[in-house]
Amino acid sequence: MAMMSSWSTVFCFEWDYRQARSVKAFSVRDAVELGAEMVLVSLTLQTGDERQDAQNVALFAELCNEARQLGIPVIGECFPNDSALLSPEKLHDIVLRSCRILAELGADVIKTFHTHKFPEVVAGCPLPILGLGGSKTPHVLDSLRLAQKEIADGASGVVFGRNAIQIDNPIGYQKALVEVVKRSMDPEAALKRYMA
Repeated sequence: MAMMSSWSTVFCFEWDYRQARSVKAFSVRDAVELGAEMVLVSLTLQTGDERQDAQNVALFAELCNEARQLGIPVIGECFPNDSALLSPEKLHDIVLRSCRILAELGADVIKTFHTHKFPEVVAGCPLPILGLGGSKTPHVLDSLRLAQKEIADGASGVVFGRNAIQIDNPIGYQKALVEVVKRSMDPEAALKRYMA
């Protein structure tokens, strides 16, 4: 089980929060005592405030150091500020640079947005990268196609939340997603087999 050790206002874009202030949600030791085998630590850079960026980096590094001392792997999450409002070029630039920074600060694997030049992100980072699902897609087929594209572009796996559980048949979806990601099944065929 993975547990989120940091929390950020970047996740509250619906509330018009724009400063991406990060705090420690759980110490790594607390997360381990609650059963976590790894921790997820989020980092937002290019917030528009150098001091905030520095504080976010300091928290990320602190939690990575705690995890390293306990032998716990860290999933570093690159979550750009106002990600839905960024141009494809700006999103790519932030993801490309941030993934490399996450690796240098101590992450073991990275979870981030798929960009229009995702193979560049993968090539520029020495760690495995997991593509996230992002916003809920209009149809489950759209999210399966996204997973297929992320894997084709070099992602080592995917991390889908809303697209995997906020649907009528989450178990069927999980089976379809595994077929697309692990066995290269065509998304339409996986959807037909597991969700028809």
